[in-house]
Amino acid sequence: MSIGLYTGIMGRLLSSLFEFRLGEMRFLKVEVNTFIESLTNQFGTIEDIYFKEGITGIGWALEWSVQHQLLKINSDDFLADIDDILYKDTVYSFPHKISKQELVWRANYFYRRGISKNKHQNRYRHLCHRECLFLVLEDIEHIRNNTDTIITDNINDVLFLASYFWLLAKIFMLKDQVIETLFYKLKEEITYKLETVAKINTEEYDTKHLYALIALAEMFTISSRYTRFTYWEQQGKTYTDKLLGKVNKGKPIDRDYLIELVLYMLLYTYTKEKKLKDIMNNLLSNIPYNKLPNTFYRGKGVVDIIGSLLKSPTHIHDTEDLLLLQITN
Repeated sequence: MSIGLYTGIMGRLLSSLFEFRLGEMRFLKVEVNTFIESLTNQFGTIEDIYFKEGITGIGWALEWSVQHQLLKINSDDFLADIDDILYKDTVYSFPHKISKQELVWRANYFYRRGISKNKHQNRYRHLCHRECLFLVLEDIEHIRNNTDTIITDNINDVLFLASYFWLLAKIFMLKDQVIETLFYKLKEEITYKLETVAKINTEEYDTKHLYALIALAEMFTISSRYTRFTYWEQQGKTYTDKLLGKVNKGKPIDRDYLIELVLYMLLYTYTKEKKLKDIMNNLLSNIPYNKLPNTFYRGKGVVDIIGSLLKSPTHIHDTEDLLLLQITN
């Protein structure tokens, strides 16, 4: 069995720890210790360095868990080997060998590691995290400069724009000119995309494409609020409402209630509107829970997390990444 984040043990541990924090289930400390010990023993044998099932996703999930008080470990010590592997791969590999979406998640790893707050931190390790973050941004732009991301209607490209803009919004606080330039440039691309969609008949898009466009509009809205650009935020909300209205008119056979649940939860993290909570409870009743895979990615894990958040909305802060990765490929 995989120990990765999407379909393996790491994902199930993350879901269980999250529910345990909210008082939704019992989770024995010995089980956590057993997993951590097993994970430590297998680090040297994991050949997959990517996010879905490899060390990038495992490391990101562990750091996220530590920062949300779900695990009590020193992540600098525990993730030192992963830091070193990803540092070497980032510095010496060629960017075209890795997809731009994978690079976004790798950048998220370095961002998350860079804001860790362990005791007796090694400042040079944190400087390496920042260095790698900027190198990955360079790699993303290298790929983007050789592709046309403005006019493409490819679903993966739309979802990439959503996750990339959210990444740039999170690191916007670094007040770095390179990041600010990338952020404003991407804002223009996204508004062009959303304005173009607004002018045409969105019924021409299939449901999956609409889901991607909704995710883009939502992340544009959330990112704009995060960076305090009020006008952009209002623009994004308008686009989101219009696109959601189109989905609700779709045929039930064409709809994916799990993806819609995630999309509404993303919106709920931003608005906290009661009507969205009612919509999500209705979606939960339409999802065949017992038929879902026992995984974090598009399975019982994420449904359990969303169900817990609906009961304890005060814990919603900083859960956007947990939801966004459910939509991206």
